[in-house]
Amino acid sequence: MSKTFLPFAENPLSTSGDYVFHLAPISQGLVASMSNNTVHLLAYDPLTFKTSPSLRVIEGAHSAGSSITGLKAVDANTVVSTSDAGEIRLWDFRVSNSNRPQAEFRVLPPQNFGKKTDKPMPILSVDALAQRIAVGTELVGVDAGVHIFDLRGGSSEPAVSYVDSHNDDVTEIKFHPTDANALLSGSTDGLVNVYNTTIADEDEAVYQTINHGASIHSTGFLAEKRLYALSHMETLSVYQVADPDANVPEPAPVEFDDVRESWGCEYVIDVCPGYVAVGSHPEEDHAAQNFSLIPFLNETPDLANRLVFQGGHGEEVVRSLYIDDRSQVVYSGGEDGIVRVWKAEGLDCSKSYFSATPWRTEDAMEVDNDDNAVDEKKEKKEKKDKKHKKDKKHKKEKRFKPY
Repeated sequence: MSKTFLPFAENPLSTSGDYVFHLAPISQGLVASMSNNTVHLLAYDPLTFKTSPSLRVIEGAHSAGSSITGLKAVDANTVVSTSDAGEIRLWDFRVSNSNRPQAEFRVLPPQNFGKKTDKPMPILSVDALAQRIAVGTELVGVDAGVHIFDLRGGSSEPAVSYVDSHNDDVTEIKFHPTDANALLSGSTDGLVNVYNTTIADEDEAVYQTINHGASIHSTGFLAEKRLYALSHMETLSVYQVADPDANVPEPAPVEFDDVRESWGCEYVIDVCPGYVAVGSHPEEDHAAQNFSLIPFLNETPDLANRLVFQGGHGEEVVRSLYIDDRSQVVYSGGEDGIVRVWKAEGLDCSKSYFSATPWRTEDAMEVDNDDNAVDEKKEKKEKKDKKHKKDKKHKKEKRFKPY
């Protein structure tokens, strides 16, 4: 049975027609990007959210006249934002009251016919995982690329670039949740590519290309070897991820076609952990919209048990969501310039393969690795002590995995 919720609190970030574009959770709060080129830090606590303005506002986050095109958390303290002016900027929220980015990157177009330009490629999509940032660019001339920056190396240049796999705007980019070397890209050319980013040669790096047949709005991994593709025409399919080392036919995709009529919605906001978020318009003109979370596990929509958020963002489209099932709260941002908080009992993202806060998993992994490192050092010392007691002619070579 479906459940209906009313908004608990709201924060109007703009009253002059500006949109809320993206929401990105970090440890200090929820970061929101706006169409007026500002970035806001908002409190998580619904009561504080209800009574307090933004904890911090970054004015002019990108160059004048540009538009923010992407926002993702890099780690617990830092977000990356991108713009159609080609700027890729890091913001560390431990540094207070600063409108200066921690770092900035850009992608220059390939040199064509001996002509060089300093004008960077417009960035349309971004993702971050394990201190790596991947971006997709707009088509400029005949070039639309996927570029990966490694923040650990200190270089402002991409560590890897793939520029021949799409022939139109790269509208989506997504890392594999548990393998930072696996990457997806989706484009308005209708293709979804799967890359092994440890390989620099593009022909070798792309080990699967899926033709979804329509411009890609969103793509991502639902399981280790399963991915979804959602088009701007609201067609949704789930595909098998190919094994580059096995010569076996891929199974047929699970196709939902255009979900608008069958799922009772007008548009798909995105695929979220454990749910597909959809928006709907009532029959009456100028009536408030609703948006819903449809449980989506085992590649099956549970339409009867959808969560309905009554009123949504009035007559405006919902642009972004963040689901915090630990606190049983949903945050939504819309084209009305408002971020709303919804208390929603029954939220459960625990069975989802991917997370809205991957940096939490990374932090836990780092703690585990530190503990393992202590154990490994102790074990190596014990082996070293034993080795020196043996005769050298009995010494054996050992091979260690490079991780």
